Amino acid sequence: MREDNINKPEKENNVESGQEIGLSKTDKILCGVFILAIIAIWFTLSNDINSHNSETFDEKDLRILCQIKIEDASIFGARFPIGTIKKQQFYSYKGQSDIYIKFPFELKNAFGTWGKSFATCKFPDNGKYVSSLNIDGETIY
Repeated sequence: MREDNINKPEKENNVESGQEIGLSKTDKILCGVFILAIIAIWFTLSNDINSHNSETFDEKDLRILCQIKIEDASIFGARFPIGTIKKQQFYSYKGQSDIYIKFPFELKNAFGTWGKSFATCKFPDNGKYVSSLNIDGETIY
């Protein structure tokens, strides 16, 4: 066996022993400012979300409530593919005292195949619950 490789010293780091590796004072200040800015942005956005009036709902909230009711009413399953349903396919309109949301989704039948369907959810004016659900023209409740 050759002794050349045994006694070879390992490569030395470019840092002298005893010298600490770290951020400069300016870098530490910049990191602190960056973290404070992120926290401030987070608080601003969370306050905007929390300031949402609980008495009124936007269209997204109504769609989610409607999707939950469709899933509850479907016997074999329902799905709402993100990529296949575009924003233009969601329709909402306000009647005299009710809000309606219509949109396509996929419904699973007894044979296990998925088919395209269309749902309409009717909400009272305050939008707190679904008062009526129609799937493909058939009234579910």
